[in-house]
Amino acid sequence: MILIDSGFGRYRPQWGVNELQPCGFCRVYYLLGGDITYREGDTTQKLDTGHLYIFPASRSYSISHTAADRIKCLWLHIDFLPTVVDSLLQIPVLPQSSLYFVLNAMIAQMQDAGKTDLYLHYLAEALVQYLQAKHLHSYPRRLEGIIAYLQAHCREELTVSQVSSRFGYSTEYFIRMFHQSVHLTPHQYLTGCRLHAAAQLLLQGHSVKETALLCGFRDAKTFGRCFRQRYLCAPSQYKSRYLSMP
Repeated sequence: MILIDSGFGRYRPQWGVNELQPCGFCRVYYLLGGDITYREGDTTQKLDTGHLYIFPASRSYSISHTAADRIKCLWLHIDFLPTVVDSLLQIPVLPQSSLYFVLNAMIAQMQDAGKTDLYLHYLAEALVQYLQAKHLHSYPRRLEGIIAYLQAHCREELTVSQVSSRFGYSTEYFIRMFHQSVHLTPHQYLTGCRLHAAAQLLLQGHSVKETALLCGFRDAKTFGRCFRQRYLCAPSQYKSRYLSMP
């Protein structure tokens, strides 16, 4: 789990999200107010307050609100790898439930003048563990070994043809099968694994240059560009945000 960014409050009237390309991470919103609309392709859906929404990492979509009734929410940007969320998830937040207490603890932490990102990170880990146990689906059995292999070897110089051959598939069939299940190509998923590993190395104190080389990127410039595309901040900014983490 990688917590990329977070916040709480009511958004400005001009706010909106328009993901023309899959962003690679999930926007997680605990809605507490507002007239909010979600659009994906030809589908339009009004979102309900008192619910937790997890927006897909592997699809294009948009979110908007009305200026007269603006969105108010707790928001988190989370990379759930090795899980990829490929559809909108709507989860009711029942009063006095475990989910309710974790989310409201996060809101209280954000409103605390002496807050630290470290405690918020721990609460986010608890939230992700809850979601993975109850709401995030697992992959088909035939992909379990492949996903585990990509996770374990993502820092190596792997190619899609090498992985497909290892598991007994032609490259074309492997790409098609993987995309049908994950809604990402194997290359996109492997790049995500590398960036996920890189974010963890940054938090362990490695420099940006060291991290780039350890995670299979040609140079720090290429790594920085890929990192910003996925996590919307530079590697150095992400590192400084959680520098106090053990």
